[in-house]
Amino acid sequence: MTEASSPLSTRVPVHSLGISQILSYGLMFYAFAALKTPVAAATSLGESTVLTVLSMALILQAILMPIVGSWCDRHGALSVMRIGFLTGAAGIAGLGFAGAVPVPTMIWLTGCFLLVGTGLAMSTYEVAFSAAVQLHEAKSRRSISIITFYGGVASSLTWLSIHPLLEAAGLTGTCLVISGALVFASLMIGNAARRAPRPAAVRDAAPRHSAGHCCNHPKNGRCCFWRAQAHWNICCSRPRRCYGSTGSMRNSAASRWR
Repeated sequence: MTEASSPLSTRVPVHSLGISQILSYGLMFYAFAALKTPVAAATSLGESTVLTVLSMALILQAILMPIVGSWCDRHGALSVMRIGFLTGAAGIAGLGFAGAVPVPTMIWLTGCFLLVGTGLAMSTYEVAFSAAVQLHEAKSRRSISIITFYGGVASSLTWLSIHPLLEAAGLTGTCLVISGALVFASLMIGNAARRAPRPAAVRDAAPRHSAGHCCNHPKNGRCCFWRAQAHWNICCSRPRRCYGSTGSMRNSAASRWR
């Protein structure tokens, strides 16, 4: 089957990405509408304090997004999401033991929420949409529409499930169940990453030249000495093409450090 005729489901794991958005938004954001009261009771802090720390986590999410975007370009969005879910799982699991560990409560609470904010930055819509574009840009609009539909039901499903879970298992049990669900999401995305084709952006970013050879710089077209991965040491001061079987640099006296 050719690339053009392959069905979308074999190119972009839209359903896995969609389910991941239900778990990401539902368990690392909407769940705190129900969790804020038991967390405040367990830590002997007010609900306003808990929500303030949660707001700090959301600010951290916004600050991290440019960095997360560069990680997506370098490593692939699916790989970033996999790590993000594990990070969020660690933060949620820690909240279940808030007030029961020999660490100052405010420090423990802040650390857990910072992990949750980092997990949100690495696993929500922006990264899921990046994965859809990386894997099949021509069909990305359709993929994004499907993923968005899944994410739209996250709040309803969370509201219907968290309250009964709190009554049955308490704060610690609920946080451990949520953490387990996020680990499941990480495994699901990891499996999708192994089955999906390598994103074109990541393929293009991979080094194509062995160390110690001269080759044309991909940005300025100059003949440059390639010493290590993604590190160009010496480039000609003026645009100049490489010559010879190994790309030897001519007029080395005109070279300069970059």
